[in-house]
Amino acid sequence: MMKKQLGIVGIIFLSIGSCFAGNPDSTRVTDVIDRSLQREEYHLIFDKVPSLLSVWEKGDYALISTGFSSSGGDYVHPQLFFSKNLFEIKSESVKSLPVNGWRFFGSVAYTNGNAETGKWNMSYNLPTNGSPYYYMIEQEGTWKSQSYDFNVAAQKNISGRLSAGIGLKYLGDLHFRTFDSRNDNTTLKIQVLPSLTMNFDGKNYISIGLLYQRLKNEPNISNKYQHGTEPEKYHLFFNQGLGTWDNSPSQMRMIDSRYGALISYRKFSANSSFDAIYAIDYGSEEWLLKSLSTLNNRREDISRYSYFSHDLSLRHRSVTSSGSFVTNFDIKNIHGDGAVYKESTNAYQDNYQFFSITADLDVSYIRSNSVLRQLSAKLRLDNSSQNDYNYGHILEYTNLEGTLSADVISGKNRAVNLIFGGLFSYKMNLSGNHNPMAASSNFFNTEIAIPAFAYHTSDFYRAGARVCSEFDIAGGYRLDISLSGDFLKPIKLNNYENRSSFTLNDKYYLMSLSLCFNF
Repeated sequence: MMKKQLGIVGIIFLSIGSCFAGNPDSTRVTDVIDRSLQREEYHLIFDKVPSLLSVWEKGDYALISTGFSSSGGDYVHPQLFFSKNLFEIKSESVKSLPVNGWRFFGSVAYTNGNAETGKWNMSYNLPTNGSPYYYMIEQEGTWKSQSYDFNVAAQKNISGRLSAGIGLKYLGDLHFRTFDSRNDNTTLKIQVLPSLTMNFDGKNYISIGLLYQRLKNEPNISNKYQHGTEPEKYHLFFNQGLGTWDNSPSQMRMIDSRYGALISYRKFSANSSFDAIYAIDYGSEEWLLKSLSTLNNRREDISRYSYFSHDLSLRHRSVTSSGSFVTNFDIKNIHGDGAVYKESTNAYQDNYQFFSITADLDVSYIRSNSVLRQLSAKLRLDNSSQNDYNYGHILEYTNLEGTLSADVISGKNRAVNLIFGGLFSYKMNLSGNHNPMAASSNFFNTEIAIPAFAYHTSDFYRAGARVCSEFDIAGGYRLDISLSGDFLKPIKLNNYENRSSFTLNDKYYLMSLSLCFNF
């Protein structure tokens, strides 16, 4: 393990060295606000359509950043992180070779930290694709965490009208539960995204692309020490729904394969740009037995979850004499179905359904040569529905969150800038329905579903602040130092006030400190 860690760190520092070899113009961008918009545009548009790098007009950039983040509190999903501390180092750059018609993007990051998770979590994270499948025990957990993230893209002009690009991502997560019941939980994700872009008249561009992603999760669960006087807290379950579970699970690994396609349109002019990207993909998650040597007539894949995902992203940017407006809109839908293999019938039984819609609208006004540098307003709609067929257990809710934020800059001194930012958001529950039916006395309902539903349907406010200083350093480079913090406080429990895992006196905080060298 130590050799692997040293290898990862070595790769990162080799990437850092490559930043000095180019001639990016990060330092010529006005300030940290413009630099963050520069990187935001890459990750929202060009990361999804690498062949569009042919029309990248933000200039080359390179950075090395390091930071520490800490979060904690009792106002949290009952299965997730009561505390989390992470250290990160990252390198990122865009490099153009106009003579040869090439443009490249590269990013590498490494994080290391620890976390405390809630009850009924033996997998560190919960599934993000709507899947019901994960290992769990009642006892809360202590974890150590590492991750390494490689993200590269290359684009080549094939002709005056056609360009090709490809994006490659490789993400590795190592999560180790270090107390009592152990889980050496490793996850590897590989993504390949090729695309083509056609330039019609220098103003209109249409792109098509394909997506392949493979995620492999390998839990390794063991009991290293004798448990105390409450052995029932360490009983291992494999969750399969909203009350459907296996209380004597075998060791399994999970493979999630996704196949997708996208189409995008860009309209570009001197003072504005518009991007629309639509992506659709199909995913199949399978839980496979690690060993079949002692089993007779039993399938290797005993649980399946298949899902469709639709994602539409819109971005519009316009420039005026006093500044610019940037509008982002994204809506995503996931529909999934779960099935469990039954030996008695030698067939799969559909037992679970998931449906979700999330929509985000973000409008920002960035002012030039003004103390009030940026104003932003955001709206987020979150709708989720789960159904366990075995019990008729239904859990669904809809939430709306609005956020206002502003950044001000002290003076117009190029040598040293001091930026102050603040935000305030309010999340309210619009509707909720929890009907456990036959699962009303099931421990999943009383210990997990009810506290989770109380959390999801609660109202809260968030207040945040940021202070950032940027200044020139030796060699003509520019350094950003940023300190930020958020504070969350519940203000209303709409459901299960007496059975939730938190009270209105609880809170949650997030703090981060970062340094970013721009080249």
